[in-house]
Amino acid sequence: MVGDDVESDVLAAQRAGVTGVLVRTGKFQPEALRAADGTPDHVIDSFADLPALLRG
Repeated sequence: MVGDDVESDVLAAQRAGVTGVLVRTGKFQPEALRAADGTPDHVIDSFADLPALLRG
């Protein structure tokens, strides 16, 4: 799951067993990431960075 909301997108996906990728666009808030109850599997600056992440 790729999303800009650490709780609703990324951590919810992780709880369902899916890799969670946080993207720092849209409604991303640094303070929400610091206060989150978990850590994303990956954090990227833009959706444009996703292909490189997937290539590994």
